[in-house]
Amino acid sequence: LTNDHCPSLTVSTRPKSMFSFIHKTVQEFLAAVNIAINYKTKTDSLNNPGNTEVQRDCIQFVQEVFKNCSTVNEILEQSNVIIMLCGLEPRLATHLSRYIYDIVNEDPLVQKYRRTVDSDLSHDFSEYRFIRDIQNLIFDSMKECNASTVEIRPTFHIGDLYVSKYNNYCEIVC
Repeated sequence: LTNDHCPSLTVSTRPKSMFSFIHKTVQEFLAAVNIAINYKTKTDSLNNPGNTEVQRDCIQFVQEVFKNCSTVNEILEQSNVIIMLCGLEPRLATHLSRYIYDIVNEDPLVQKYRRTVDSDLSHDFSEYRFIRDIQNLIFDSMKECNASTVEIRPTFHIGDLYVSKYNNYCEIVC
């Protein structure tokens, strides 16, 4: 975190400070920590994590936190926060992946991809790299959950798979 002093151009106002992060990853990590703390505070007050009221509250919590992410590109912009959040609070992973799944299903680019992929298998996949990027986001979130010390194994939702000889799915699933 850096603090820059911004001089005032008028005599009547004081100089202001401007805070910024040296690297975006630090900001993303702190955002994920803040979300995890808020989630833990909310769910700890509800005692029984298995009841449907808690499930509904978790879904509402995810929708509230990520309400500004309504397209695939906006989800991908928050991918580091989502991945770190899955490691910090694996109980949110199922709801996060379902939220992402719902956004992806509604995205016009994904719908276009699904309409054209069967008809033209020779097309350039780089136009649809967001499919691979969403898949990697889900798989990286799975890895974070697996690395977590919490013994919760969430369910992940994914609608499209991009398979290539370079992917090592065994390290994710096994």
